[in-house]
Amino acid sequence: MSKEQSARCCIACGATLVQPSRGRRRVYCSKQCRDLQRQQRDKQKTSGIKGRKKKRVDWSCAACAKTFSLRPFEALSKLYCSRRCANGARPSSDGRGPYKCKHCQKSYFTKRPKGEGETFCSRSCSEAYSPLRAGPHTRITFHNCEHCRKRFASRRGAKLCSTSCRLEVGRVRSKKLEVQKSQRRKPIHCQQCGCLFSRLYGNKSRLCSDQCAVAASQSLKRKAKAARRASERAGRKAFGVFDPFEVFERDGWECALCNVPTPEALRGTTANAAPELDHIRPLSKGGQHSKENTQLLCRSCNLGKSDQWTAPDG
Repeated sequence: MSKEQSARCCIACGATLVQPSRGRRRVYCSKQCRDLQRQQRDKQKTSGIKGRKKKRVDWSCAACAKTFSLRPFEALSKLYCSRRCANGARPSSDGRGPYKCKHCQKSYFTKRPKGEGETFCSRSCSEAYSPLRAGPHTRITFHNCEHCRKRFASRRGAKLCSTSCRLEVGRVRSKKLEVQKSQRRKPIHCQQCGCLFSRLYGNKSRLCSDQCAVAASQSLKRKAKAARRASERAGRKAFGVFDPFEVFERDGWECALCNVPTPEALRGTTANAAPELDHIRPLSKGGQHSKENTQLLCRSCNLGKSDQWTAPDG
């Protein structure tokens, strides 16, 4: 078929084509012809590939020495002819070995990384063999920890086996230094109980113990509460700030009117014998909130007295 005829005819079926005046020239008369021509072209390509001979290389198995063929790019990575040979060539679950222990002459396997664990079968053999080595060139020595008495290996002659032991020893030393420094300082009197005590280094408290600190805080609260209530009743600021317990101890924990014992355990309760602070001259009648103007009354007497007060003659 000439070029002019091919330009006028379909490539697949040979039918006459009518070319457009503009645009791309037609090659097939229909879509079916185009698909048929493409299928034939694909078959020719695949048949040529299947018929082509692939290059292969003969290789010997590393386990059974059997010869088998490989593709050239597989020869660098594949060493065994089958999975059975590959599994059989793997190391056993016991690890690498066998090695011979230098101390007990026993054969053993190890799972440690390459280059480690190939001299002694256990740590006990290594420790037992270490004194037999030549002295000056020995790099690893064994010692007993000064804190926990545990045996450990060291290259620098350390005296403590771990960081926890070093921290614990440091804490003990710091406590000893604190005690020594506190003994050098002059003792002072406790503000609550009055006993002599020496403060630790860095401690600025003037209370000897936690119990005294709690008692002092409670005393301050009682003082503030009594002063606040007195100022609310009198309508002005209170003149004195003191602890009601000081008045109770002055009066011997007995009611000033009926001489009934008022124990400290009943303070703050509604019992008749509960100790209460009473102003001799009531605040509503010009009395002052001071130790001289206060007394201890039981609850029943304090309720009966209320705000009664008789002015002295003259």
